[in-house]
Amino acid sequence: MALVEAGDVPGVLRALGELGTEQRAAQLPELDARYEELGFPGWLQLTVEQRVALAGARLGCQPTSEAAARHLHHGGRYVPPHDDWMVDVVELFPVAWRTELVARLDEQVRERSGSQRLHLVVDHIVRTTGCPMPESDYFLSGWLSSHHRATSEGVL
Repeated sequence: MALVEAGDVPGVLRALGELGTEQRAAQLPELDARYEELGFPGWLQLTVEQRVALAGARLGCQPTSEAAARHLHHGGRYVPPHDDWMVDVVELFPVAWRTELVARLDEQVRERSGSQRLHLVVDHIVRTTGCPMPESDYFLSGWLSSHHRATSEGVL
């Protein structure tokens, strides 16, 4: 928790990488309690680094890919202003876990709407693991939209 409070994002990632799944999961209640205790006013008082450290630690301590998918889908009312922190956290997990995370996220968006922030992490996992691209309308339209913007930026 000291690394989170200090906003030491590299330290949080290093610590998560040194812990096993059960050890990470044991940290989750304290992290969730801190998150709930902050509320929105407290969240706004944190530095960007502290927000990323707390969000990253909470994601990294999810005990399963299914729990991580639920967490990413609706586990955070307050999130850092950018999404690249998720990529650093999911890279700590084995390929099979990341592949399962993509499948679980795809299942969840078929049942409910998704969050725009999921596109970055799913796209990264698909590109780095070779796992199948989700086939839900949500992810396909998001992928097409993001790639259309990326290719049209340099046209003019």
